[in-house]
Amino acid sequence: MLKIFLGCVVLLSDLIYLGISSQRMLENNLPPKEVFATIEEAGKAAQAFAQSTGGSLGSVFGTGSMVPFIPSAKPGESPTSTIVAFVVSRPGATFADIRVGDLCTYQPADRTPGQTWIHLAAKKDSAGWIMTGLNNKHYENWMRVTPANFSFIVSKVFTIQ
Repeated sequence: MLKIFLGCVVLLSDLIYLGISSQRMLENNLPPKEVFATIEEAGKAAQAFAQSTGGSLGSVFGTGSMVPFIPSAKPGESPTSTIVAFVVSRPGATFADIRVGDLCTYQPADRTPGQTWIHLAAKKDSAGWIMTGLNNKHYENWMRVTPANFSFIVSKVFTIQ
C-alpha cells in the first residue's frame, strides 16, 4: 500500500514538474515588450517600430488570456473591445517559421469573421499548431492554426502597465 502511495506521489510530482517546465519553455520565447503609461503612447511607439522594420501592426484586446505578459482590461472595461497592447509582426516570417513558444496572431475559424487572436504556439501536429494563452488552463486543442488562418509571428509587444 505504501509503494502505491509513493508511486502516486512521484507520478504527481513529475506531472507538476512537466507542466511547470512546459510553461517556462513557452514563456522563454516571448518577444521583447515595451511598457507605456497610456495606450496612445504604446500605439505611437508600435506604429513607429512597424514603419521602421517593415512589420505589420495589430491590436490586442484585454481578454486576460495572456496575463501576466499582456494585461487584461481593467474592471468595468469590456475585455473584448478594450485595447491593452499593440503588436508588430516579424517581417517576412511565414507559417513555416513558427516555433514552440512563438507569439502568433490568427483568425479562429469558429469565431467572428475578421476577429484575430494572439496566443503562443504550444505544439505542432499533422493538422497544424495547437495554441495556448499564458493564463489559459487548457490548450486550444479543439482547433489548429494553419497556413489558411495564420496572420503573423509577433516580433515586439507594446503595452500599458
